[in-house]
Amino acid sequence: MLYIYGTVYNSRKRVLQSLNSIIGIKIEKSVYIVDNYSSDGTFELLRKNQDKYNMVVIQAHCTRGWGRYLAIQKAEEKASNDDMFMFIDLDTIYNAEFARLVEYAYAHIDHKTVFLDNHLCYYDVNHAVPWKDLTAAEDVEREARFINLGYKLTYPSNNPVLWENEPVEFDREKRYAKGIEYYKRKSRSAVDVLRGVGCNNMRNLMFFMRNAKVHRRFYLIFTLIFLYVRTFKKIYNYSDDTNIELIRRESSYIDI
Repeated sequence: MLYIYGTVYNSRKRVLQSLNSIIGIKIEKSVYIVDNYSSDGTFELLRKNQDKYNMVVIQAHCTRGWGRYLAIQKAEEKASNDDMFMFIDLDTIYNAEFARLVEYAYAHIDHKTVFLDNHLCYYDVNHAVPWKDLTAAEDVEREARFINLGYKLTYPSNNPVLWENEPVEFDREKRYAKGIEYYKRKSRSAVDVLRGVGCNNMRNLMFFMRNAKVHRRFYLIFTLIFLYVRTFKKIYNYSDDTNIELIRRESSYIDI
């Protein structure tokens, strides 16, 4: 069994397109979704379609990382060590090549491998590395922790296009809040991205800002956020470099 999990908030316009895009994966599968109390009818739409997608939908107040953690907890009530897990983003449309690669990995990977950005892996691997309560860079942090614990991140060597995201001009945070609450969420995201990327010193902060193409006029703002994070928050770093650099250095690539 393949357990597919994710979190969602106010994605009514795309959520069924996203789910339809994974139907073609020729593996017995079950979907577990945590809805962060959507206000646009997303939760009701998902509940209405539970049988169609063999899906369990629950509600909880959560970050992206914590929502995925809760979805896994629910799925593990049914799963066994021979089952696999992977997450999806429910504002993303996946293509046929994605389905092909998932089917290949399901038949070939071992209990030390994590495949694709969707963290496809066996139950025991997935369970060993729970998601952190982060609203940004939660995937980067987890991938670095997989490596730190001795697991192998593996990707196709030809770097294929596997999905279509929402348009880049769409600010996903505007689904969550407006007015002052919107800026609070943006601030939380800025804090969490530094924690998840592993910016525990000035060298790593500078790498992050250059890698993210942060405009120089925002350098001071990010430096002040960094000083706050270093003083009051836990930073998840697993090497002398940023987690991004660790992932790039230690990931492996295969021809499929």
